[in-house]
Amino acid sequence: MGPVVIVLALVTLVWLGQKAWERWDHFQIFRRLGIPGPPPSVLFGNLVELRKSGKSPLTVYDEWQEKFGHTYGYYAGTRPTLVIRNLETVKDVLVKHSSEHFSNRMTPIVKSKPLMDTLMGLRDRRWKELRSILAQTFSTSKMRHISKIMNRSISVTTEILTNNVNLDVDVLGLFQGLSCEVICECALAMRVDCQRNQNDTFLVAVREFLRTALNPFIFFAICFPWFAGAVQFIVDKFAVSALMTNIVCQNVETAIQLRRSQAHDPKILPSSEHKVMDVLQTLLDAAESPHIDKITDDEIVANSWIFLLGGFETTSAALTFTSYLLALNPEVQQTLFEELQAAFSEDEDINFDSVNNLQFLDQVVCESLRIYPPVVTFIVRETSSETRVESLSVPKGVSIHIPVWQIHHDPELWPDPFTFKPSRFSSSEKKTHHSMAWIPFGAGPRNCVGMRFGLLQIKLAIARIIRSFRLVPSPGTLTKLKLNVPTVTIVPEKKIYLKFEKR
Repeated sequence: MGPVVIVLALVTLVWLGQKAWERWDHFQIFRRLGIPGPPPSVLFGNLVELRKSGKSPLTVYDEWQEKFGHTYGYYAGTRPTLVIRNLETVKDVLVKHSSEHFSNRMTPIVKSKPLMDTLMGLRDRRWKELRSILAQTFSTSKMRHISKIMNRSISVTTEILTNNVNLDVDVLGLFQGLSCEVICECALAMRVDCQRNQNDTFLVAVREFLRTALNPFIFFAICFPWFAGAVQFIVDKFAVSALMTNIVCQNVETAIQLRRSQAHDPKILPSSEHKVMDVLQTLLDAAESPHIDKITDDEIVANSWIFLLGGFETTSAALTFTSYLLALNPEVQQTLFEELQAAFSEDEDINFDSVNNLQFLDQVVCESLRIYPPVVTFIVRETSSETRVESLSVPKGVSIHIPVWQIHHDPELWPDPFTFKPSRFSSSEKKTHHSMAWIPFGAGPRNCVGMRFGLLQIKLAIARIIRSFRLVPSPGTLTKLKLNVPTVTIVPEKKIYLKFEKR
């Protein structure tokens, strides 16, 4: 072995030793701050325990809370993550001091297109500009138009249920079709028939995207960020998830060109229905505005795409769990039916204005979202500078994780937390709740921009289904569900089957 080889080997060993020491030192952040938490692996942090232990992340978080208290630290790969549960501190992070120290979500490890041009990937000033534009989509006037599209799709849902009266229905599959259909027409300028056809190519592609989102390549990148660029290339070119992204992007790009050509063609009158209401048109109008920094076509496509990802699984899960709870609690279902009977004549339509006047329906939906908050691992903010959190001096770049599931099931905040009691959200009881005790959509400037859209779809669907059908459990319906969190949204581990009896 020559001297050059020996020198190179020694230099390599020194470099590897330096990197190993730096990585070990990185995992001492919480120990130096005196923050308890599970001991991290130098290779994977706590990600294996959280995602590969055979337990649901909800169970792991419960175990960590029991062992380390309400404030503790763990490592999502190399990312230091501080969990806080004190509601006043939660309010400081999400609301009071959000713009000063916690204005951004955590930085994505894999910076792939179109993610980095969405509200999830954009940061600071550019995020604020796009957020302000997208919020216009959910004004009262535009939501009235959106409700018409929703009602058309819900009519298909009730038709399917009529054809399957007294048969076992996979409710998650049913509501995934509904959610996909509504979002496609409202945000992507697409017409799909995925309620009647559960094997619809696009619906299957969306399901596969979400099923494989946390694939081994992404897991590897989270643990070893130096390889994120290579992982990004592999995922963009070869992952199953690329199919859905390509379908959405190509369709939206085509729709952009079509709408622009129609807007400048004096022979074609603009469609009043789409002009006033959909996400795509709102972005296109903003792109033409001289008062707003130029919105690129990439940003238009990306934020139409993220609307699908943000709404598909969350809304379908919320509808599934609400239906399940009503089937298991017939007295609550009967009270809701009586409210609907009192509010509407037999042939009267349920629309945007009327559904929002149903107080008991609102209580039912709120309580369902408390017991089963759809998004449980996504309310996270990143420290933009060294700052105080409670009595701790937290460095820049630490993720602050708000444990929604644990807050929503805290017996001190919600006595008998797993019992379905819509009365918790009566006008008198709501006044007694801390403003951060119910946060299924987050809170503060970065709360869910599509909250009004999601709530409207849930309420319209539940109201129309309960008006026409009695929900009852199937013989195999479980009284206690096992839940999984494939990405950030909770879903039942096994299919939920219910029967729908015609009223």
